[in-house]
Amino acid sequence: SAGGLYQSGMISGHYSGVARNYGKFVFYADGVLRQWQLGKIYEALSSPKRIADVGGGNGSFLRRLEKELLPTCHVTLIEPSGAMMKDSEIIDRVETDAESWCKSLDSPNYDCILLKEVIHHFDNRKDIFHLLKERALTANGRLLIVTRPKYKIEYPFFPEASKVWQEEQPDETDILNELKTVGFQSVQISTACFPLEIDKVQWCNMIKQRFWSTFSHFSDQELNNGVDYIMKKYPPILRFYEKMILILAQPQ
Repeated sequence: SAGGLYQSGMISGHYSGVARNYGKFVFYADGVLRQWQLGKIYEALSSPKRIADVGGGNGSFLRRLEKELLPTCHVTLIEPSGAMMKDSEIIDRVETDAESWCKSLDSPNYDCILLKEVIHHFDNRKDIFHLLKERALTANGRLLIVTRPKYKIEYPFFPEASKVWQEEQPDETDILNELKTVGFQSVQISTACFPLEIDKVQWCNMIKQRFWSTFSHFSDQELNNGVDYIMKKYPPILRFYEKMILILAQPQ
C-alpha cells in the first residue's frame, strides 16, 4: 500500500460502507464514553498548538477536542477515505494516507500527532513512525497512539471474530519496541478502562453493520451465524469494560 492506511481494498471499501452510520455506533457517538475518551486523550496531549489526527475518519472526535478543550489549537485531519471525511466539519483536512502526507510536508511543525484506533491498519508501522518523527513532529512534540489490547478483551464476540481480532490487533509491546527502534527516546504506556452497558440486540445490529473492520472479514451468512451464537450465549444486557491503551512517544 501507499502508506499502510488502509492497506487493502477490502478495508477501504469497508469504511465507504459504514461511513453513513459511523457516528451512531456507541463507540463513536457523542455520550459518556466519548467524553471519557476526550478527557483521557486531552490529559496526554499537554496543550498543543498544532495537532494532526491521522486516520481520523470524519473528524468528529478531533472537532470535539478542538471545540471543548483546545479552542486555540490548529487542527488538521488526515484521512484516506473520501466517504468518511465527506461531511467533516474540520476545515484543514487532507484526503490521503499517512506516508503520502508526511512526504508532502516541508518541515516538521506539528507538536502533537494523534493516531486513534488506526494502528492496526498500518502494514508498515515502523516506516510510518520514522516518517512521523522525521517529517511531521517537532523536536519536543508528542505522538499519541490510542489503541485496544490484543489479548484479554471483554467484547462479546463470536469465536471467529475473536480470532480475527487477535490476528490483526498489534501488541503494545511490539509498538513500543518499534517506536524505540526508529528513535523515540521516551515511550510511556498506560491503560484506561470504562464500564460499558449495551443492549444485546443493539450490539448484534452493530455487528451486522460491520461497525469495526474486524467484521469486514465475514460474509452476511457468517455474521448471521455469529449473531446467533451471541444471542444464545450472552444475557440481554451486555456489560464489559472498554479498554483503551495510550502510548505516548516523544523524540527527546
